[in-house]
Amino acid sequence: MLTRMTRQLVYVSDSSNHRISVFDPHGVHLFSFGEEGFHGGQFKFPRGIAIDSQENIIIADSGNNRIQIFDAQGQFVSSFGTWGGGAGQLKGVEDVCVTVDGSIVVTDRENHRIQIF
Repeated sequence: MLTRMTRQLVYVSDSSNHRISVFDPHGVHLFSFGEEGFHGGQFKFPRGIAIDSQENIIIADSGNNRIQIFDAQGQFVSSFGTWGGGAGQLKGVEDVCVTVDGSIVVTDRENHRIQIF
């Protein structure tokens, strides 16, 4: 779970239901996005969540071995990463964060490393 204080929103990764839910600070459900699958905007056990300086929502899509990026309304923007052990490839991403300079840092569990994009 991640709280974004600038917009007073709470983002919850509902991994078992393959979706992200967004709530206000009082726990009122605002919207959800995602469903099980492998296409853009679909998830397979989403995990970590980060928000970048443009208010994009960045999701560690663990079962699909990729990172997905959505706009502030939960609309799919892009994704990167494929299964594997090479540079830029991922196996079991767990978490994600964004640095001050906008780089995306990813925990790559099965490859026992952290990658920066």
